[in-house]
Amino acid sequence: MNDDRRRSASTDSLAEKLDRLFDLHRRPDGKKCSLRDVAKGVTEAGVPLSASYLSQLLTGQRDNPSGAVLQGLARYFRVDVGYFLGENEEVERIDAHLALIQVMRDREVRDIAVRAAQLTPASLRALTAFIEHLETSPASRRSRRR
Repeated sequence: MNDDRRRSASTDSLAEKLDRLFDLHRRPDGKKCSLRDVAKGVTEAGVPLSASYLSQLLTGQRDNPSGAVLQGLARYFRVDVGYFLGENEEVERIDAHLALIQVMRDREVRDIAVRAAQLTPASLRALTAFIEHLETSPASRRSRRR
């Protein structure tokens, strides 16, 4: 994880939080969700949302969506709406989980998820850092060459 992801996610803009969710959320076929996928899913759940408006939110051109849009996005990405509202404890907890999901997806160590689900945000960050350390160790590089 880079230093940008280690800083407190509660200070991130809405666009940065959406970008993180788009980066991690996948369609059933494993591909990243498109703007159209997300807009369609939110709209089908009862909150009208166009792909163009979502693009403006994602690029930071617009940054003050309605509460209904935030609720719809939260439901679609399966996060608490507090993630978008900057409620520090909730943002940090969700961000720690998202970071761990990214590392686990990249390394396919999904069996750790069952144990990690009960960890505190600080413990999740420590686990993520440890996994990253293992990825860069000489032994890890040798095993990847095989």
